Amino acid sequence: MKISYINLRKKLQEMKENKKQKPKNEETKYIGINYSRDDEKKDKKFKNIFNNFKSAPKGSYTLLIFMILLLVITTKLNVDTRSNLKEEEYNTYKLDENEDVSFVSNSNVMIYKEAVSSIFEENPNYDEEVETIETSSLNVVDSNKDILEEEKYVYEYTYIRPVNGDTMKEYSMDKVIYSKTLDMWKVHDGIDIYGSLNEKVKASEKGIVERVYEDPFYGYSVIIDHQNGIKTIYRNLDSDIKVKEKQEVDKGYVIGEVGNTSSGECKDEPHIHFEVVKNGEIVNPSVIGIK
Repeated sequence: MKISYINLRKKLQEMKENKKQKPKNEETKYIGINYSRDDEKKDKKFKNIFNNFKSAPKGSYTLLIFMILLLVITTKLNVDTRSNLKEEEYNTYKLDENEDVSFVSNSNVMIYKEAVSSIFEENPNYDEEVETIETSSLNVVDSNKDILEEEKYVYEYTYIRPVNGDTMKEYSMDKVIYSKTLDMWKVHDGIDIYGSLNEKVKASEKGIVERVYEDPFYGYSVIIDHQNGIKTIYRNLDSDIKVKEKQEVDKGYVIGEVGNTSSGECKDEPHIHFEVVKNGEIVNPSVIGIK
């Protein structure tokens, strides 16, 4: 059958127009079943998943089956455990009012009594030892109290005059005093206490001898550190000094004798020039009660 070129062209044109006019949701028939275009897309996705699953390695099938079995077994065990807990009955023991607790089976009281009795069997003098321990602990407490009381005790310094004479010259740093030896008026940084030559000079308080030396102005001198910020200085001593440096002395210890070795006070009557230093500064001896 011959078809002219013009007729063929018209036929193709009609087919194109029919195709354009066909609705998007038009259904296509496959073996008597109607499928829409959306169904076709879903069917293709399902086929792709199935094809991917078929192409998976054989070991994955075994792993999947094993995981399913494990899930089933775990679920079964959980269900059985819960049912057993619900059905389980606990045996309880109720004591009568006059029943002795020591006869209750599995009682902590029986265990405690057995333990105590075993202690007494192994050591019959247990009570005496406990009493000894308690007594010794009390003694330790008492001794600690004594130590604390000793620590609380603070030594009270009470200074005495180095010699028994009266004060010849007073301490004067704010006004001048006349000096016979120098024939001039000058300040006086200590007190001069009357004493006879070779009279014993005593330490005013306990302390450590810091220095023994000959001063060019005040003659032979001794400095005692009382370890409390106070130092006492004894000047115009005789050359026969009775103590040495770093020597510990008690209150009233004889450190020397009254002399006449001070070139700056040699025209005065025999005396001891006595000074007090507090925290590194010369102060009035009245600070320690000596005037």
